[in-house]
Amino acid sequence: TFISVSEVCTPSADDIAVNLDLRQPTNHLVGVRLELTPGPEPLRLCLPAWTPGSYLIRDYVRHLEGLEVEQRGQRWRPQRTDVASWKLELPSQDRLYIHYTILATELSVRTCHLDADHCFLALAAVVLLVQDQRWRPLQLSLALPSGWDVFVPLMQLSPNTWWARDFDELVDSPVEVGPHPHHSFDVAGVPHRWVSWGGDLPDRDHGWLTDVSMLCLTCCRLMGVSRPAAEQYLFILHLRDHGFGGLEHDSACVLMYGRRALAQPGGRRHLLQLVAHEYLHQWNVRRLRPAELSPYEYSTPAIIPTLWFAEGVTSYYDQLLPVAAGLCGEAELLEDLGGDLSRYLLTPGRAVQSLRQSSEEAWVKLYRQDAWSADSQISY
Repeated sequence: TFISVSEVCTPSADDIAVNLDLRQPTNHLVGVRLELTPGPEPLRLCLPAWTPGSYLIRDYVRHLEGLEVEQRGQRWRPQRTDVASWKLELPSQDRLYIHYTILATELSVRTCHLDADHCFLALAAVVLLVQDQRWRPLQLSLALPSGWDVFVPLMQLSPNTWWARDFDELVDSPVEVGPHPHHSFDVAGVPHRWVSWGGDLPDRDHGWLTDVSMLCLTCCRLMGVSRPAAEQYLFILHLRDHGFGGLEHDSACVLMYGRRALAQPGGRRHLLQLVAHEYLHQWNVRRLRPAELSPYEYSTPAIIPTLWFAEGVTSYYDQLLPVAAGLCGEAELLEDLGGDLSRYLLTPGRAVQSLRQSSEEAWVKLYRQDAWSADSQISY
């Protein structure tokens, strides 16, 4: 669906307003207020249990407190219908306000973290879905600590307000906030931004953005296109002492990487591979999406027999792309492939679990590793 610029830039009174208050970061609490016009049916609310790209039920609802609904000056507590769902009979269709708080203390690429230094929000863990209004436009507004900036891959309407065409686009938009260094660059005429928390990598490594740009162009060549799929793209990097991870979005990705790993031989190459992996997902698993993920079902797992293609093939190419971009050599590629092959041969579960089974069971096995997992399963 294509939306004209005039439609995008003209807020409507019927849009759902999502207001997030981050002005008390040392409390680690995000204040949330939704404002909307209800339909004639009972109000039904639910909080997603997982976020697309990360195939594990995370029960984000465990961080939600103080849910109330206000209409015409009167407040109610909705009736809980299951762990993460509520309903409420309303006396009218007047504009209503939904209030609650989210505890943001878990730092990963798929959860929420707020402290005195920054805020990162995976909006699937923050914004309630109003069941009969999933496809309505939303406006996202943030109240910020002084001196903080917002980085989010959405159409901006005003200094602290952004627009999403529907709930899916909103929760697919990671939010990074803070007094962060950030850099802009183009890939085939498409604007890209790089924002870092925990250290300004492009400032320390002056060739970094040039190499990332070459890597992005190489992804485009692999896909047989002249430009990226997104109209704009945002890289968010969290540099920590330890850690590794990434999560793709239609127009962004979130990366977590360890400073100590970056300082090791091969550390920069492995970060470039992580960049390539998430950037290639812009096509494979996002625009080229398994049928079972259209539309997303945010409350329950979807059995996806082709995750081995969506994730496994992407992982294969993330090692080849830096070589194709001229950023590392063949010997380094063989070293990395050799490490993968060794892990495969040393995993007994390869004789137990097929690619399809690994894909179908990812929700309950791959992302829930224990001491015996290697005996019965293999990563796709």
